[in-house]
Amino acid sequence: MAGLAAILTALARLTWRELGTLRSLTANNFFVVGALLLSGAGPFLWLLAGLLLLFPLSADPLSRAPSERVLQWPLSHRKRILLRLLSLALSPAAWLALVLLIYTAPSLTLAFVAVVTLIQTIRALASHRPRLSPLRLLPATTLTTKNLRQLLLHLDCWLAALISACGLFYRDPDALVVLTPLAMLALSTPANCLFSLDIPGGLTRYQLFPLSAFRILAAKNVAYLLLAITVSLPLAPLSGVASALTALAFGNYFSVIHPLAQRPWRFAAGSALVPGLMQSAALVAAGVAAARLPLWFVLIPFAAWLASLVFSSHLAARKWFGKL
Repeated sequence: MAGLAAILTALARLTWRELGTLRSLTANNFFVVGALLLSGAGPFLWLLAGLLLLFPLSADPLSRAPSERVLQWPLSHRKRILLRLLSLALSPAAWLALVLLIYTAPSLTLAFVAVVTLIQTIRALASHRPRLSPLRLLPATTLTTKNLRQLLLHLDCWLAALISACGLFYRDPDALVVLTPLAMLALSTPANCLFSLDIPGGLTRYQLFPLSAFRILAAKNVAYLLLAITVSLPLAPLSGVASALTALAFGNYFSVIHPLAQRPWRFAAGSALVPGLMQSAALVAAGVAAARLPLWFVLIPFAAWLASLVFSSHLAARKWFGKL
C-alpha cells in the first residue's frame, strides 16, 4: 500500500499544480471586466465560461502520467483498480459534483456528472483519434494557418465563439451591438499573447526563417483578424473589425515587450491590469462607435493598428530576431 499511497500523493501534487495554471483568469480581460462591470448583468456569460473551464477541470488525474510509466508501476491488478477509483476522487470535477450534491438538488448533480462524462469522452476521442480533432481542418501549411491553430488553443476563442452563437438567437440590432464588443473582449487577451505558445523554442525557429519581423508579426495579426471576423459575422461585423483592430493596436506592443508563456487549453493571461483595462475600454468604445458612426470611422482603428504593427515589428526585430 505504500507504493499506492506514493502514487496518489504524486497525483494530488500534480493536480494541485494544474489548478495553479487557472490563475490566468485573474489577468484575463474578460474576467477582470466581468468582475468589475458584469457581476449583476452577466450570469449567462459566467455560465458559458464555466462550461469551458470544465474541460481542464475534468481531466483524469491518472491520464497526466505517461502511459509507459503507468504500465511499469509494480502494482497488482486489484491495486490498479483501486488506484483508478481513488484517482477519480482527485479530479476537481468530482469535488464540484460533491458540492452540488450537498447544496443543490440531486437532479442538478446528475446533469453535471453527465456533462463531465461527455467532456471526458470528447477529450478521450480527441487524444486517441486525431482525425476527429477540429484543428485537423486547419493544416499548418502556412504561417497564417499555424498561427490560427495556436489561437484556437486558447479557451478565450471558444468563449467568443459561444457568445457569437448567442447572436443567432438575438437578432435585435441593439443586442448585437452589445454582444459584438463582448465577443471581442473575450478575444482581447490572446491579442496580448501572440507569441505565448511560441516561447521559447518557437522564437528560435523564427530566427532561422527567411522572413522579416514585420511579416512574422503580420501573419499573427492576419490570423487574429480572420478569427475575429469569423466570430463577428453572426453579430455586427463592422463593429467586430473595429474592436479587433483596436485590440491588436494594444496587443502587438504587449506581445513583444512583455511576452508570457501560456498553457494550451487555458484562458490567456495578460501582462498587467491597467493596460488590460485600457485596452478593454478602447475596444468596446471602438466597437460601439463603429456601429453608430459612419463607415469612415473604421479608418481610425485601422490607422492605429497599422502604426502598432510597424512599431512593434521594429521592437521585435531588435529584441528577438535581429532582422527587420
